[in-house]
Amino acid sequence: MRHILPIEDNRSDALLVREAVRQSSVEADGAIASDGEDALRVLNFPQFRPDLIVLDVSIPKLRGLDVLER
Repeated sequence: MRHILPIEDNRSDALLVREAVRQSSVEADGAIASDGEDALRVLNFPQFRPDLIVLDVSIPKLRGLDVLER
């Protein structure tokens, strides 16, 4: 099982990412972060290490590039 983390403020786009992964026959689960601060909170959980992060660079509270830098 793969863990994906879409970091996307548009829920429809985040769900689209998850659906695309599902249709690729990859078994995946995971959280969805809707802003930069939420993304950092999720990434700080020691028990959750995503195999794939799909990062929107135009997200609220903390830009995607700032999340990437941290």
